[in-house]
Amino acid sequence: MKLFFTFLLSLVCSIPIAAISADKTPITGNPAFDVLASWIGGEWRIDTRWDDGRPFRARGVWTWGPGKRFLTARTFALDDAGAETLLCENIFAVASDHVVNYAFGSDGSVSAAPMNVSDGVVDSIWKSEGSTLRQKMKIIGPDEIGWEFFIQESDGKRRHTIAGAWLRKR
Repeated sequence: MKLFFTFLLSLVCSIPIAAISADKTPITGNPAFDVLASWIGGEWRIDTRWDDGRPFRARGVWTWGPGKRFLTARTFALDDAGAETLLCENIFAVASDHVVNYAFGSDGSVSAAPMNVSDGVVDSIWKSEGSTLRQKMKIIGPDEIGWEFFIQESDGKRRHTIAGAWLRKR
């Protein structure tokens, strides 16, 4: 169960880093981090299903951290009545010229995953409890990001876990 929750936290909490500023104006001087910074403003929502049919609804809010050198994110799960539960908090930072997502889950889990940003796609691969996790996000528009998450098994096969679109509400 903890592995499943770690999957959920890692993918939900790091989704909205794929957008590029509409005018492509540098914000921080680091192109990958500028991608993150373009997500500040409004809130992001997703309404999709896990591949086993269970619904998944969430909202996320991103703000600047200290000195505009960090980005903070809070992601909330939404139940059918609209009540929210905080899933995780994230800090995005530049470390050795790469953006790293430090995720802190409500179950006490902690993870760090490098984020590769290229040509409007964010690709992230990390390990958790013996499995390799991968998520890809593709820019659909300034207020929409396509999202896919996979678990790569030890035999090299990928199992699709969830897909959907994060939409910005300004």
